[in-house]
Amino acid sequence: MNYRFFSIIVPAHNEARLIDKTLSALKKIDYPPDRHEIIVVENGSEDTTYEKCKKYQSTNCKILHLKDSGVSKARNFGQSQRSPKTDWCITLDADTILRQNFLKELNEYLSINPKITYGMATLTPDTASLKARFWFWYRNQTDKMLRTLDTIHIVRVDLITKVKYDETFHFTEDLRYAAQIKKFGK
Repeated sequence: MNYRFFSIIVPAHNEARLIDKTLSALKKIDYPPDRHEIIVVENGSEDTTYEKCKKYQSTNCKILHLKDSGVSKARNFGQSQRSPKTDWCITLDADTILRQNFLKELNEYLSINPKITYGMATLTPDTASLKARFWFWYRNQTDKMLRTLDTIHIVRVDLITKVKYDETFHFTEDLRYAAQIKKFGK
């Protein structure tokens, strides 16, 4: 099996309430530890996000700090700190929980679909309520139809050098990023 190297980037601003669950799940990922890394970029938090994140620091989990807040700044900085071995960058929101086999499934999918250059994963709620299920179904359908990126951005590394998140945008920055990425791949 060809294990691609994945860099998982998590921008975290005032996420003290949620970050433990996210990082705990990332540390349990079933994928060779020498073939993935986790880069958490705490940026300008006014709570205990940075202190909570530091508990997870290890050989394949970097906890970085930016003085200024801004999700686009944090994403760009995280991407700039990736390993030179990186094949794919996965940027996810700090409240997104990846399943234990996520990287294995993604690696297999990319083997079957070698022309893919960017994408997003289907999201599922962590609650079984009808409202949550409907909302996630709606978001998944909309993202698929519009071919946009939302909570999870999966991008081949060669595109990372061509397109950056626009740091002047504070909302819909991921839509602008997706529109730029589309110019370079499928």
